[in-house]
Amino acid sequence: MRCKNCNVEIACKSSVCPLCHKPLVSDGEVPFPTPATKKILMGKFSLAYLVIAVIANIVCITLNFVLTPKILWCVPVLVSFIYVYYFVSVTVLAKRGFHKRILGQALILTAIFAAIKLAIGGNHWIFISWLPAVYLVSDLLMLIFIFKKKNEASKYIATLLLLCIFGAIPCISAYVFDLSVKLPSIIATSVSAAIFIICLIVCRKTIIHELKKVFNL
Repeated sequence: MRCKNCNVEIACKSSVCPLCHKPLVSDGEVPFPTPATKKILMGKFSLAYLVIAVIANIVCITLNFVLTPKILWCVPVLVSFIYVYYFVSVTVLAKRGFHKRILGQALILTAIFAAIKLAIGGNHWIFISWLPAVYLVSDLLMLIFIFKKKNEASKYIATLLLLCIFGAIPCISAYVFDLSVKLPSIIATSVSAAIFIICLIVCRKTIIHELKKVFNL
């Protein structure tokens, strides 16, 4: 790198010229980068999303009570907005503990869907479509994450096992509530179990190596 102030070639990696003490700027680099950091961008997203969510929910609540007051379909709409924000801000943009956040968002949504079921009553469409979709998406995200971290897969297998166990919830719900359509729930539970088995097979060497270290074998 060359100092543009005194035209001295700098061999070491330094941000300041050792001769004139001016900041070093490489070609094409802006001396003072804009403050559009991840935190600021997330703040702008949160503000814009909040405005859109408030307007959309006011419209939905108004239409709900005017057109169909007996069915509170505005509640799932509100839950959807909450989930999208949680998914983007906490799950997608998480720097650490991504695997735990995937499991967390699946369990949180399960609890929210159960609350909606109690609020709405006999409408089981949430458990027919949404609940299986949540576990399918969570399983796929976990699978992608583990394959990206293949060398450290053993650290995340326990979380995947828990997700696989909780993946039986859609299937259990389908039979407990005697849903008219059980196929999506069966598929979600089957995919969850299949993904866990595949990860065990693909990452078996890493897992065995880690187990040997744990048990001093």
